[in-house]
Amino acid sequence: TKLIDEGEDDDGKDEEEDDEKEKENAAFATGSTSLHVAAARGNLEEVTKLIDAGQDVAVPDENNWHPIHEAARGGHVEVVKKLVDGGADLGVMTYQGGTALWWARQVHGDKHEVVRYLEAIGAPDQGDEL
Repeated sequence: TKLIDEGEDDDGKDEEEDDEKEKENAAFATGSTSLHVAAARGNLEEVTKLIDAGQDVAVPDENNWHPIHEAARGGHVEVVKKLVDGGADLGVMTYQGGTALWWARQVHGDKHEVVRYLEAIGAPDQGDEL
């Protein structure tokens, strides 16, 4: 029989929620915004809500990562489209050296839908070799 710790459901959801909160807090410690976190997770509903509420799509974290970089690296094409519609700068590079298209290509390869979308809209592909 499985013993259940105090405060934990038998499905482990409290522990999963704690892990998510810990990741989110770590992100905020690097200067990320709620929009960075939602973009990295591919949460289109939250990204839409934050943009509609006026959150700036161009706010960088301490490494000059913008929400567009997070969404592109995560392979979240619908979030990338929403950020582009919201005015994201496709030419901005992270301090590690790379545009959103470059990061998407590094992580997902040439045939991924994020890469194809960014190429189709003329996004610059600049970056340093990893």
